[in-house]
Amino acid sequence: MPPLPQLYFASPRVLPKAEKLHGRVVVLDIAFASTIGTTVSFELVTKPFLDGLG
Repeated sequence: MPPLPQLYFASPRVLPKAEKLHGRVVVLDIAFASTIGTTVSFELVTKPFLDGLG
């Protein structure tokens, strides 16, 4: 029997570590182009996460 899927909910401020996600990963990012202040942006948060997934 295959393992059950794992589901993660995350915000741009608290993304899971890409290396801790196993198997196939689906990312639904409805605010990928959002910038919040100077610390939360696609380039600083989402892109490194996606790059880590490969």
